[in-house]
Amino acid sequence: MDCKDIQNNIIFYLEGDLSKTRQKSLESHIDNCKKCREYLQFIKSTLGILEEEKQKQANPFLATRVMNTIEQESAPAKTQNTVFVWLQHAVAVIILIIGIFWGVTTGINMEQKVNQEQIAGFSTEYYINDIKQENIPLLLDE
Repeated sequence: MDCKDIQNNIIFYLEGDLSKTRQKSLESHIDNCKKCREYLQFIKSTLGILEEEKQKQANPFLATRVMNTIEQESAPAKTQNTVFVWLQHAVAVIILIIGIFWGVTTGINMEQKVNQEQIAGFSTEYYINDIKQENIPLLLDE
C-alpha cells in the first residue's frame, strides 16, 4: 500500500472495517512511514475530540432558565415601551394643538392687518375721488 491508500483507508482501519490482509498491510506501512503514522495520530485525536463532544449533554433546564431570564428582562421593557409610546403620542397631540392655535392666531392677525389696510386704502381713495369732484383752482385759492 502507498500513502494515498493509507489515507483513504485509515478511517476504515480505526473503525475495524478492513479485511485482515488489508489491516496487516496498513499496519506494516504505518510502522515504516513516519508521515502516515503522524496522520494516524492526527485522525485519532480528531475522532477523540468528536467522541468527547458527543458525550457531552446539555443541561435539561438550560432552555427553561434562558426563557425565564428573557421574560424577566423583557417584562419591564414592555411597560417602559408602552409609557414611551403614550408619551410620544401626547407630545405629538400637544404640538398639533400648538400649531393649530398659532395658525389661527396668525390668520386672525393677518385678517385684521388686511382690514386696516383696506380701510386706509378706502379713505385715501375717497380723498382722491373727492379731489376729482372739487374744482382745483378753488382749492388753490384757499
